[in-house]
Amino acid sequence: MNGDMRTWVALGRQAFSVVARWLRDGVCPGGAHSPWIPADTLVVPWFCCQTMVTPWQLEGYRVRRVEVGDDFLLDADSLAAATASCRQRGEHPVVLSCETFGIQPSLALAGALEVIRRDGIPVVVDRTHSFLGPSSQPADVEVVSTRKLAPLTEVAWVKAVDDLSGLVGVRGEGDELLTAARRRFLVEPGVDTFEVAEDLADECWTPVPPDDDARRAFEACDITAYARLVEKTRDDVVSGLPEAVHVVNPRASCAVVLQHPDAAEIADRLRDVGIVGPLHWDRPRHLDVEWPDDLVSLPPVMDGSTIDRVVEVVTVVVNR
Repeated sequence: MNGDMRTWVALGRQAFSVVARWLRDGVCPGGAHSPWIPADTLVVPWFCCQTMVTPWQLEGYRVRRVEVGDDFLLDADSLAAATASCRQRGEHPVVLSCETFGIQPSLALAGALEVIRRDGIPVVVDRTHSFLGPSSQPADVEVVSTRKLAPLTEVAWVKAVDDLSGLVGVRGEGDELLTAARRRFLVEPGVDTFEVAEDLADECWTPVPPDDDARRAFEACDITAYARLVEKTRDDVVSGLPEAVHVVNPRASCAVVLQHPDAAEIADRLRDVGIVGPLHWDRPRHLDVEWPDDLVSLPPVMDGSTIDRVVEVVTVVVNR
């Protein structure tokens, strides 16, 4: 990671909006210039949350979707071919690589990203699922949203070579309503409070600073200690699961993600007992791709009784 200037925003989608505008215009308020040619094309894995892509589209970028491997990360060969095709068309791409489910890149992908960076193409890495642990992914810009893994109403950031806070606006009524809804969800976690907060988040695309209390809570948080809680939850869950269930991220400091043909039923039964995982992406309706429908995520931190309930539900479904 070349840059170490951190620009704070409320949500991850807002962080992407800041990056997209900066890389498109090549300059930010105050006169700081991007070290790259202004970008006009986003190269992104086809398996990702649409909220990561929409901010770029709103800034006028073309979108080139790239195949992913069995690890849900960008396929190295497909990525190299996509960026080469962009250059041949006279486009100026930026690559968005995601550490999906906290999984780290293969040697092949890391090598491909290094080649791309040396060729003058900026690499933006989304570490929303992985910020609790170290990263081995080459990056020019880092984006993190904390609210998927940490018990915070909101806090996200962009880490880059420049301070991009001049691209961040002023909080409005909608932002305050979202913060209040997220507070309710953290006190009363459940499907209803989660959906209310997410519906409000879908109205908050303009980059604004995070809520002051959320920022203070993040800065007071012992991230290392919290990561240990996440990892203990992971290890305790994994040790109790039936062998028929595949854990896609068994070494990640992240919410556990299970893979099984009956994942939808597992998720439904967990919701019925008030257990909702934070990592889920619906297939965008405009994409005609074979979207994974066999994944279910668990909460990043659970106590012993909740873990026992998860193991019981999963075992009943897969052993019926």
